[in-house]
Amino acid sequence: MKQMQIAVFLLFSLISASCESKERKETNSPELVKLQKEVKEAVQATKDYTAQQKANFVNKSKTDLAEIEAELNALTAEIKSARKDAQDEANARLQRMRDKASELDRQRESLKKSGEPAWNDLKGSFTKSTDDLKNSIKDARRWLADKIAP
Repeated sequence: MKQMQIAVFLLFSLISASCESKERKETNSPELVKLQKEVKEAVQATKDYTAQQKANFVNKSKTDLAEIEAELNALTAEIKSARKDAQDEANARLQRMRDKASELDRQRESLKKSGEPAWNDLKGSFTKSTDDLKNSIKDARRWLADKIAP
């Protein structure tokens, strides 16, 4: 984000310098050429940084989803120990969580394919959905602990 602000600042500096340059009729001044080069480098650095952040987030999201899947599989095993009258409700909760996990996987795929402007919005949505699902799993574990047959 900081690099984006710097790039925007440099872009405005370039525009300002360009306007001054046109007024002076010195469109090929060494200062302008240097400034243009710096702006291009800053913009490229920002793009590279954003791409790296996106790649790191997508990799982390893959790990998060694998952990969630493992938790859901463990929960499946725990459900078998629950009282018979609670198993139907537990299985229904489990299915809703598996549906949410599938939706998260689709969101992760969208994240991988998204362009720079959209990925920040998708990232926030994905993070919130992941946190919500993790909390649902914790709640299900607590609920199920009361239903486990002695």
